[in-house]
Amino acid sequence: MQMTNKPTPWRRFWARYFDFYLHAIVLGGMWAVIDYESINKVDKYLLGFLIMVVYFIADGTYMAYFGTTLGKKLMKINVMNQGGSKIARVDAYKRSRLVWLRGMGLGIGIIELIANIIGYSNLKRDGVTSWDRDLELRVTYGKISWPRYLVCPAILICVSVLIIYGMIAGDSL
Repeated sequence: MQMTNKPTPWRRFWARYFDFYLHAIVLGGMWAVIDYESINKVDKYLLGFLIMVVYFIADGTYMAYFGTTLGKKLMKINVMNQGGSKIARVDAYKRSRLVWLRGMGLGIGIIELIANIIGYSNLKRDGVTSWDRDLELRVTYGKISWPRYLVCPAILICVSVLIIYGMIAGDSL
């Protein structure tokens, strides 16, 4: 497979949020099966924060044990140590925590937007994110086709539309 070190911020963005929304859907689905009524009673900001915590723990776990996540696999993004091996478990969890803090702004509205902009700018300017630089990790990108590139954004847009529709429909009931 042809690999490059040239940073691709949008591929990383789509992979990260694909993984996040996937976990939100799975967690929400499990919660609905267990106790559907309680979902509507939980503050939406608290629910979002809980989903974010579950996501960042799951992300670290996938990186530690499989060396990737589904979103990274779809986008052919490889995160490894300087020797080219899978990152150590402690580094996987540190990276996940740093991405949650610096890359996603803890999932807090405007802070998340600012964190995304800063992460994008740093990656474009320096060729590396602050969390990968601090942990001395190397990220490579495989060549992908346009249809494959569009899978994550298309899924995220569809899920976002469904979430917004659900919120609007829920408010009108």
